[in-house]
Amino acid sequence: YCIYPIGQSLVLVPLEAGAAAVLAVFGKSANEYLRDVLVALQYLTSVTLLSALATFWVMRRLGLSQRSAALGLVVCFCTTQWIVWSRSMQEEVLAGTLLLATLGCILEARTSRYAFLPLCAGALLGLLANIRYNAAFPALGLVAWSFFALGDRRNWFRFWFLSAATLTPWLMLSGWY
Repeated sequence: YCIYPIGQSLVLVPLEAGAAAVLAVFGKSANEYLRDVLVALQYLTSVTLLSALATFWVMRRLGLSQRSAALGLVVCFCTTQWIVWSRSMQEEVLAGTLLLATLGCILEARTSRYAFLPLCAGALLGLLANIRYNAAFPALGLVAWSFFALGDRRNWFRFWFLSAATLTPWLMLSGWY
């Protein structure tokens, strides 16, 4: 067993398959270096893009205009460690993206009652539990904060009861691994 959770490996499986398929078309499937470069390129691009989208979504849900949210995104990207960590295959940016997306689901659930929001939040937190163990601390902070953000106790219980449907299988995987 690796000292890290299984989530990062699970995220890389489809990227490995995609890289192998692309290299097979060009007859270079045995070249591990090119495969690793393609996997890294896919991972870094997709995680950075998803992180930017989640950040923009959260800023919009917090009430910023499109222009302010876009400016905030540029400032965040250029003045924080985001630009450094987004060039790394480590799991920090992915963990942050999952936390931001969960926050977005909670903020969105304040004004809409779509059942997919809590289901999505549960799946995101479940994947997060399999990406980085110590991310449980900010995740628990999000759960506690959501008690106040979702308005009343009934909405909070409904949200997290539905989240448990998609969170539980991920937690079982984490416990098994």
